[in-house]
Amino acid sequence: MAPARRRPRRRAVGRLVRGVLLPGAGHAPGRPPASPPPGGLCASPSCGRPFVHVGGGSPRRYCTPRCATRERVAAHRTRSADAVR
Repeated sequence: MAPARRRPRRRAVGRLVRGVLLPGAGHAPGRPPASPPPGGLCASPSCGRPFVHVGGGSPRRYCTPRCATRERVAAHRTRSADAVR
């Protein structure tokens, strides 16, 4: 007999997204939230999209690896241009 497949937890994900997109959602009115929402806004000045981080490890700063790479390459090019001058 095959093991039963688990259905995704759509409510839990919805609460996480709602907590990031709507600060203050998900807790009783007039009371501060128990902890900050798991996510934030992308640190790239040209992006600013919201993201949800639910995994362990260090906290994320960028919404995707593409944004992080774009910022890292721009910083490298700035440093390289300054070193040439």
